[in-house]
Amino acid sequence: MAAARGRRAVTLATSAALLTFLLIAMPLRAEKNDPPNADSDAQDLLFFGPLRPLWIRLHVTIDGKGFRDVWRANVSQLFADADTDHDGKVPLGKPASKPDQSPAESIANLATQAAVYLGQDVAAAQAGLEQLAREHGAALAFDDFEEYFRRIAPPLSLVVGAGRTSAGQALFPLLDANGDQQLTADELNAAEARLRGRDFDDNESLTRAELVDAPNTSLAAVAQAVEERQSSPLPTAGPFALLDRTPGETIARAMLAEYDRDGNGRLSTSGAAAEITPTAGQLVRLDGAAGDELAAKQLAQFRGGAPDLELKIELGKVSLTSRRLGGARSRRPAAGATPAARLKQRPDGSWDVTL
Repeated sequence: MAAARGRRAVTLATSAALLTFLLIAMPLRAEKNDPPNADSDAQDLLFFGPLRPLWIRLHVTIDGKGFRDVWRANVSQLFADADTDHDGKVPLGKPASKPDQSPAESIANLATQAAVYLGQDVAAAQAGLEQLAREHGAALAFDDFEEYFRRIAPPLSLVVGAGRTSAGQALFPLLDANGDQQLTADELNAAEARLRGRDFDDNESLTRAELVDAPNTSLAAVAQAVEERQSSPLPTAGPFALLDRTPGETIARAMLAEYDRDGNGRLSTSGAAAEITPTAGQLVRLDGAAGDELAAKQLAQFRGGAPDLELKIELGKVSLTSRRLGGARSRRPAAGATPAARLKQRPDGSWDVTL
């Protein structure tokens, strides 16, 4: 539990600029009359904040289409280009007539087209797809290909990137020699010596880039980061976790792993020993009242009702009017309600979220 406490102690604010969204956004070639999927633009996140967890829903569109529809349309097109006889399967393929030429309908040809989107070289993509085909009778059906693609190159992934406050965030672990999330007098007195090691060009000054180059310099900080990733049952990037069809029980386990300091299987919400301070809206979702201890069964209901925060992210061709108005799906707290976050949308459509 020490790792979880440490992360909450230093994560005082965050910004949308700290997140990079990795989308498979190949040129969209879906039919114009394809029926849109109502949920194809939605992606849920769980943010492990310093005071409480937050359920955040992103609505991501590319040229007005939900990002999941764009992803599936392009995966479908890759498969269709290789399935030249349109029987719904791509075979392993017979030996090519020329050494440098693959049969038109073959896993080798499919791998050549798919490798760049899978983030692999052609040989690695071909080996993976051929193994998958052998497991399914020497031919690959679209459903199996789509599932493989979803595993290797999902529609959306998260990585933590460098935001405007990244230099400050890098400075603390650099000075925190023992990784205990506190700066003692000895560590502060040693600050000049430790910072000197970051002056890579020996000009007796430090740039932001020199600080950010290796923010987690202490072995304790690196060990803590590994511990945090291993302790959560959810796919995480920094203080964020991706939620798709995640069972409520899994979300409850993740929240207990993060916040349950005394290990009693419940989260206290009042007094000096409070482990989280939920908003009124969260208590309603959890069937709880102010001051209650929240059990795992209640925490499993965390993603019921309305999210704590919804943001609309528009990529590709976007109406300037839509961006200026912020989008109808960007939900702010009602008047008089305690805000879960302060929101500011920039002219380019991105969001600053202060928590």
